[in-house]
Amino acid sequence: MGVHAHVTPRAVPARWARGGAPIAARRLRKWYGLTQEAFARAVGVSRSTVTRWEAQDGGPDPDTAEGRILRVMEEVRRLSRRIWGEAGARKWLQDHVVRLRGRPVDVLIVDGPVPLYQTLMELWEGTF
Repeated sequence: MGVHAHVTPRAVPARWARGGAPIAARRLRKWYGLTQEAFARAVGVSRSTVTRWEAQDGGPDPDTAEGRILRVMEEVRRLSRRIWGEAGARKWLQDHVVRLRGRPVDVLIVDGPVPLYQTLMELWEGTF
């Protein structure tokens, strides 16, 4: 299973292009409320890869496409919590968002984190 075709190095903001520490996959998966299978689909890897990352209490190499995807997912988590707080961010993931044409958590699984990131950046920039 490959990475989403739409998630290319150009689709991910430049500041996430290289470096950084691996993001703990289990912590991020649990925050989104995803099963290992759904998380694997969102990242574009197999469930066994997610199982391996979690068994090692880690995640993908940050310089890989999967590592960049997890960094975008972490940024979506950070931004949504900053905009609405913890409870509001979790509620937002489950609510229908017109711009996304569905629930953010479902969009994440099918299309990856970039559409969520773009939506949150528009909201964040609109708050100033």
